[in-house]
Amino acid sequence: MKEDFISNISHEFRTPLASIIGFFESISTDPAMLPEHQREFNEIILAEGKRLAKLINDVLDLTRLESGGVELNKIRVNCNAVIERVIEKLNDEIKKKELILTKEFTEEEVFLFADKEKLSRVFYSIIENAIKFTGKGGRVTVFTHTLYKEFEVIITDTGIGISKKDLPYIFQKYYNDRESTDYDSKRGLGLVFVKHIVDLHKGSNQSRAKLMKEPQ
Repeated sequence: MKEDFISNISHEFRTPLASIIGFFESISTDPAMLPEHQREFNEIILAEGKRLAKLINDVLDLTRLESGGVELNKIRVNCNAVIERVIEKLNDEIKKKELILTKEFTEEEVFLFADKEKLSRVFYSIIENAIKFTGKGGRVTVFTHTLYKEFEVIITDTGIGISKKDLPYIFQKYYNDRESTDYDSKRGLGLVFVKHIVDLHKGSNQSRAKLMKEPQ
């Protein structure tokens, strides 16, 4: 599994790097290139550079988490407000895919003693995944409610779902679905990060297979 992980990560490094080098060479070797084409290529180079930087940061963050080198900066956090802010950040992606995002939050304000920044990254990662794997015109729903002394967040979508056989392994760093051709979903670093942060907050993660596809 470790070899598979290294292989997939190496592929992820090579892909944006190849794009950056290829588009830069096109610009530098074609003095007659139209300005609009140069702008387009520069935007691709910038986007691929950011993608590469994010991947490196993800790997470094996981290394620090697993070595115990990350401490929580806990403050009093309004959970619904944190999730609301995350959804605002993802609003462009929601509009682009013409998704219907529904929020069903607790009426009362709920506060946790938690690390606000890391908690935001947890919700961002999960909701971004729901958006990414839901087809155009689909639905994503975010529920929050209190259960005894716990705060529960449930995120559902009408996307492709996760197969039942993969559920026990999705929080493992070295696991990947060999049938998948999506290297980003194979790598699964986002979900590994989610598990570590939730564990540090003494919380729990649960994932369920999609039993039937909801109507669009």
